[in-house]
Amino acid sequence: MTERIQVDRAHQQQMQAAFFAQLQQRWQAHPDPAAGYPMIVGVETEYLLIDADGRLLDEDTRDQILAVLPHSSSELGTGSIETHTNPVPIAGAAHSLLQEATKIERHAVQAAQQFGARLVRIGTYPGALSDLHVTQNSSRYQNLMDVSHAMHRINGELPRVQVGAVTLPKLRCETMCGCQSTHLNIQMPNLPRTIHMLNKAYELVPYLLALGAHAALLDAIPTGYTEVRSLLWQPLFSFPHFDAAHGVNTQRVGLPPAYYPDWDTYWQDVGEKFYSEPDPAHAFAANMKNFWRTVRIKPCPNDIHSCLLEIRSFSPQPTLPEDTALALLLTGLLHDPAWLDRPLLDLDLVGQNLYTASRDGLYATLAWHTASGTVVARPATEIAAELLDLGAAFWAARAVPEVELLELLRQRLHNPPASPARKSLHLYEQQLAAGHTCAAAAQQVLQAYAVEYAA
Repeated sequence: MTERIQVDRAHQQQMQAAFFAQLQQRWQAHPDPAAGYPMIVGVETEYLLIDADGRLLDEDTRDQILAVLPHSSSELGTGSIETHTNPVPIAGAAHSLLQEATKIERHAVQAAQQFGARLVRIGTYPGALSDLHVTQNSSRYQNLMDVSHAMHRINGELPRVQVGAVTLPKLRCETMCGCQSTHLNIQMPNLPRTIHMLNKAYELVPYLLALGAHAALLDAIPTGYTEVRSLLWQPLFSFPHFDAAHGVNTQRVGLPPAYYPDWDTYWQDVGEKFYSEPDPAHAFAANMKNFWRTVRIKPCPNDIHSCLLEIRSFSPQPTLPEDTALALLLTGLLHDPAWLDRPLLDLDLVGQNLYTASRDGLYATLAWHTASGTVVARPATEIAAELLDLGAAFWAARAVPEVELLELLRQRLHNPPASPARKSLHLYEQQLAAGHTCAAAAQQVLQAYAVEYAA
């Protein structure tokens, strides 16, 4: 049996009631059934921080950087930060997403330089897992780690978790400290159509994951996957033995068990999760903050009639323009009837696509729903090319200059296809062939993705 955590049924019911009461304060259906979709987006980017020698930064220095850096926050890892752009209208705005994101990233690079540090854009920390540490400056993070470890234990022991070629016997939650992602937030009205866009986003993610894969190393070992970050969440924050022992539902990661038919079903999925926090006054924030689906919806700050559709599944791309290109492609497709009106792929096939794309990247063969409703198997390169064509046509019709950025992603489809993961693995293998240790080779990979700006 799972040990150490007692489930108080009365308290769980109290927390759930508080969750739904607090939801009503933050979210209401949009009063205008014909409301448009303004395509306002924001980006959150997680970076690793390294010192001049390529080692992960210590927490004290990280916090000094944060003290002089607006639009940023601490992360789970002691050597990580997250930056946030302001909301930006993509179409018809003088100030572009790339301009806004460049301003934020440049400030972060300059702040880090004051302390002899650099920012790194990479999906997972390529070095030893023993280098990774959980922040001590947030009781929420520490509680999350303590509770998660306890929920994993079976008869007092942590069972092993296999992630490709890497075994994680003990460093479960700490591993997430080295897992970086870019979160795209798209502002939407609280309308039924938005739930359909959420469902289509689940279907879309594996295709673009193959195109954007950037996390092939873990614990200084090639895992056998081209994208590790997205698959790590499932074993690290799923607790099937705990759920079975106590009859609760803790599942907050990956894909939902089924597509959401309406808003009530979505919020029920969020609100029924196990509450590890003690205070009902914080029930909504506690459950929503840790609801880590591949895609999720969260209330929009200061607007009870709007929400944020957040896509959480992508590693940071090697450069900011490539990150912006992926955000532009995602946003366009999720607003484009040519994509939205296709029938939804069976969610079991979406799950298979997610695994296959994570393993094989652009070399994958993925299930695809044709416009006529037939399911066929297609090379990931063909699917990516078609989606890039759709995205380019969508933004070109709206005279958005940034549409040119999509060519950065199209270049990855050249024969043979080359995602960032392939390039990082090639660099790693070159370093090993030159006689370097695994640790030194991983450090070279880390430094290769450090962000540089001209003085």
